[in-house]
Amino acid sequence: MDDSSGGRAIVYRTSPRASALQWLDPAHTSEGQHPFLFSQCQAVHTRSVVPLQDTQAAIDELDRMVQKLGLIGVNIPSTIGRDNHIDHSRLEPLYDRIEQLGVPLLIHPTDNAFIDILDGYNGALHLALGRTFDVSLTAARLIFSGIMERHPKLKVYMSHTGGALPYQAGRMDKSAGPAKLPRDPSVYLKTFYTDTVSPHAIGVKFAIEYFGVDHIMFGDDHPCWSTQTALKILDEVGLSKTDKEKILGLNARRFFGLAERVQSKPKEAALV
Repeated sequence: MDDSSGGRAIVYRTSPRASALQWLDPAHTSEGQHPFLFSQCQAVHTRSVVPLQDTQAAIDELDRMVQKLGLIGVNIPSTIGRDNHIDHSRLEPLYDRIEQLGVPLLIHPTDNAFIDILDGYNGALHLALGRTFDVSLTAARLIFSGIMERHPKLKVYMSHTGGALPYQAGRMDKSAGPAKLPRDPSVYLKTFYTDTVSPHAIGVKFAIEYFGVDHIMFGDDHPCWSTQTALKILDEVGLSKTDKEKILGLNARRFFGLAERVQSKPKEAALV
C-alpha cells in the first residue's frame, strides 16, 4: 500500500489462526480490525466479516458495513464453529441479502479445517494442502447445496487460483447426480472469480484457461508471500498486454464496482 500500489488496495481479514467462533466479538468486525484504514486511507477498499453463528446479526452487520461504512464485499470461512457448514439452511436469508446488495462474496481458507488428518511434519502438510482443500470444499458446498442455483446473481470470488476445483471439475460433474442439480457443477464454478496466488506459472495459466482471463485478478497473498514473486510468476505466463492489464486491475475494478482511477493526494511539505 505504498506508491508502487497504484494508489489502490483491496484488503480483507483472513486471520488463519482465528476461529470463526471469534466473529461474534465486536472487536473482530471489519471496523474493529482496521481502525486506521477506516479513518485515514482513501485508496484502500476493505471487505467485511460477519458473525455467522447468528444469522440476523450477520445480516445486520453486513448492512452496516456496506451501507454505512462503504465496504465492498463480505468474506466467509469454510466452517462456523463445530456444528454448522457454510451451506446451512438457516443462512439462506444472508445469501438473499448479499445478492440484493450486489456485493461480492469472498471465500478464503482458515486453519480450522482438516487439522486432524493433516497433522505432523511441523505443520508443513497442512500448509501445503489444508488451505487449498478448505477453500475448495467451501466453494463446492455453495454449488452442491443449490445456493448458486437459487442465487444466480451472487458474485463469488475464491482464492488461490480456485483451489483444487478447476482440476477436478470433470470429476465433480461426473459425481454430482445425487445432489440433483439442474446443471453440472462446472457451470456454476465457471461463474466464479479467482486470483493468481499460485507459486508456479503452470497453475496460474491453467486457472486463466479454465475460468477465462476476465475472471482472474492479481493477488500476492501478502504478508504470506512476496508481491515481487507473484508479479514474476505472472510474467512467466506470457500474457498479452491487454490480458495482463485486465488481471492487474481492470477485472478487479469491474468485479468490485470501483472507479477507474484513484487520484493520489499531493504530498504536504514536511514540518521542520
